[in-house]
Amino acid sequence: MSWEKKNPEKITFDATMKDKELIGRITNIGRAGRLNVNTYVMVTADDKLVTFLGNTVLDKVLSDEAGSLVKIVYTGDMPTSGGFKVKQFDVFVDHEAAPDEALAPEPESEPEPEPVKANKKK
Repeated sequence: MSWEKKNPEKITFDATMKDKELIGRITNIGRAGRLNVNTYVMVTADDKLVTFLGNTVLDKVLSDEAGSLVKIVYTGDMPTSGGFKVKQFDVFVDHEAAPDEALAPEPESEPEPEPVKANKKK
């Protein structure tokens, strides 16, 4: 028998994640800790299992999206009127993606070659 470890990588939305895209399919939404915080498990395009904690912004959008293909972009912290910092996100959900649709991004088209300039001799 061959065992494969399947513990998800914990993602923390901090300065290292700013403006980076996290794309994948939400496979599980749970609750954890004494504060009963939402936790999300995602399979990414490169078939990695990742998990992250929810917050007000993420929970509002993702709490009913188990099985959906999503893209999350952490845009940074924003101060509130009370002086607290809250994490801000752009969240995109693809409701048309089939459950078995490949997560890999579409290949970028190759740039068109620049025209060759002929040298004029005088």
